[in-house]
Amino acid sequence: MSLRNKLVAGLCVLCVAVFTGCPLKEPDPEPSFDKLQLSKFIDHGSFGGSYDEEKGRYKDAWQINYDLELIPDAAYKVWKYSYVATLNGEIIASESEIDAPYTSVFRIEMTFAEPLETGHFVITIYDDEGNAVNSGECEIYKTPPATVADFSDYEINSSDSFELPGTEINFTLPDCFSLSDSYLEDETFRSNPEISNTLLLYATFNSEDELYANCGMMINYVGKGDLEEYNVEDQLGLATRQRRERYEAFGLEYTEDTTTFELGGYECMAVSTTTVPGPDQGEPVTAVSLFVGDYDTIYLITAMGPQDDLVQKVIQSMSVPET
Repeated sequence: MSLRNKLVAGLCVLCVAVFTGCPLKEPDPEPSFDKLQLSKFIDHGSFGGSYDEEKGRYKDAWQINYDLELIPDAAYKVWKYSYVATLNGEIIASESEIDAPYTSVFRIEMTFAEPLETGHFVITIYDDEGNAVNSGECEIYKTPPATVADFSDYEINSSDSFELPGTEINFTLPDCFSLSDSYLEDETFRSNPEISNTLLLYATFNSEDELYANCGMMINYVGKGDLEEYNVEDQLGLATRQRRERYEAFGLEYTEDTTTFELGGYECMAVSTTTVPGPDQGEPVTAVSLFVGDYDTIYLITAMGPQDDLVQKVIQSMSVPET
């Protein structure tokens, strides 16, 4: 075969190979240099330090701590980030171009010259291109200036609502009770100055039945203190235990109950004990104890009477103006 024929035949074979799908070598792909995105390495963010997780807030906070936690693979890179923190929409802290080399946690600590004012706090984290990649929100609570429970020239009229001194709690005596000074003749009462010297209100239960002669209601000033930090459960447990011992000593059956309620933004608790009388022993009698107050003033309220809804009557006797 001549050289010319060989060239023609070779060209024909090549053309056939192309049209019959003969694989040809693809060019190698260009290497990728896509930048790693911080947003893809974030696990979660959380507040720390004095943060109260149950209430979702800081109280009287000089410092706010926020941790942005990344997945483990993030520790193989040098990161750069920024943050902006606001309180009620106003910027109170910020920092930019923060280096975070070879770590899986961005730890932010913001310290202030004085406790932050009450409000809504938001922190936003940005990557090095200015993209928001994470945010955290919580409440800030600042204790108001102290109030004084002033009892000088303090008088209570049973037909009027009155304010428990040192608080914003308005109290109205339930209609099943009447103000009384009969406790002045009670030797046991007078011999207990812890009760008599702190008494704000004393009332008797409205009944002529001798079975209920000892029923009534009292409000005692416990003293200065934050209701949230007071040992309410321990004190109410003591009151319940004393009733239990007294009833058991007299062979009385009883039931116990706990009721929680909110008053002025504070979670409160009332414990009650109700007798289960036998034949000819009258109606069931309920005894209830509860603590109320605010950030610097605490009161103890006790009541006893043959009322099925006595606990609710006592709770409903109190209110706080809406802000």
